[in-house]
Amino acid sequence: MPKVEVYELGSCCADNQRVVTPGSPRSLFAADLKWLEAQGVQVIRYRFAENADAFQRHPAVKALIEAQGHEALPILLVDGDIASCGGFPSRPELAKAVGLNVRGDGELFQSALRVAAGLSAAVVAGNVPAVKSQFEQASQVGLMRDDLAIIIQVVRQFPVRSDTLEAVERLLAFGTTDPPKSSSCCKRI
Repeated sequence: MPKVEVYELGSCCADNQRVVTPGSPRSLFAADLKWLEAQGVQVIRYRFAENADAFQRHPAVKALIEAQGHEALPILLVDGDIASCGGFPSRPELAKAVGLNVRGDGELFQSALRVAAGLSAAVVAGNVPAVKSQFEQASQVGLMRDDLAIIIQVVRQFPVRSDTLEAVERLLAFGTTDPPKSSSCCKRI
């Protein structure tokens, strides 16, 4: 499998916490990189604030930054060669760059849409078994937890039963609808 290296500025605020808005190009890109990893691709991310020396070690990355400044970021390398710079590539573009064979004619996209629609309908209908089934199908069509969180964020605009939302939150957090087991080693504050 290919190796993907991402050289990026990062997004930190004054207290050094990462700020990523759901649905933003940066959060979609992060979800797409997780998707690549789930496909078996090795992904390494270098953030300038944390790994400035990595930017100096790679001659092509160093040259791009010297020529274009931070406008060149993010820089995406596949097996050491520059695949893109200056923007966040889409999931299909990432798949093509690493040579992943995604189903043609939009089949993968259509499958993901069907799962998203099914998940939305199941949540609004309060059908927890169907929600769980859609979560299981999501990974088969390349939807990651971040993708599902965005779908649920949209569905929350509609009246939804609280027990269904609780089940969805458990699925997002733990991958199961079972209530979390209490732990004797943790104290509640």
